[in-house]
Amino acid sequence: MSDLQREGTRTTLGSFGVNLLLAVSKLTIGFLASSQALLADGIHSLVDIASDIAAFIGLRFAHLPKDDDHPYSSRLSRIVVVSSSPAGSSRNSSPSSLAKSRAAAINGS
Repeated sequence: MSDLQREGTRTTLGSFGVNLLLAVSKLTIGFLASSQALLADGIHSLVDIASDIAAFIGLRFAHLPKDDDHPYSSRLSRIVVVSSSPAGSSRNSSPSSLAKSRAAAINGS
């Protein structure tokens, strides 16, 4: 496992833990307080957990070498994960930073 993959895995697991804590807290307090806003925010945190799971799976496949069945290596998995992750599809990101992050994912850097 490369240093980059190890760092990405550690970051993703940390994000997963924080999002899980936030989701449970928001859903519990939202339910007890009958707050639709907190319930909605708790559900949003659950979606963030799904994004963390996709990133974790993508990290597992992103560094696989190419073989006879996968002549383009794991290039497609990098593209899919970057495109579906909040960092890759954020509304607040500039087009140039999105292009750079997607190019880095495609090139494997």
